[in-house]
Amino acid sequence: MPYIEKLYRDFKDKGLIVLGVNDEEPEVARSFLAENEITFPSLVDERGGSHWLYRVAGIPTTILIDKEGKIAARLVGYSSGSEDFLRAALKKVGIE
Repeated sequence: MPYIEKLYRDFKDKGLIVLGVNDEEPEVARSFLAENEITFPSLVDERGGSHWLYRVAGIPTTILIDKEGKIAARLVGYSSGSEDFLRAALKKVGIE
């Protein structure tokens, strides 16, 4: 999540909206977000509907949705190239 936070801070004034989705207990999620200084909004999905809707197969899963509401990129897991991948995907949808 730190690289998502970095992207959020870099691009929030350029049109990027980030929503985190947690399936943990609300207090556990709040504690994690505070401890890691995550500032983007985060929702708690107690019923797990978002996992089914977006076909989440692993944690973390990052989904970039373009301005038309279509999935423009999907990233499952984390690697050293994740931030670069997402920066390139953001550029493709017009966020630079």
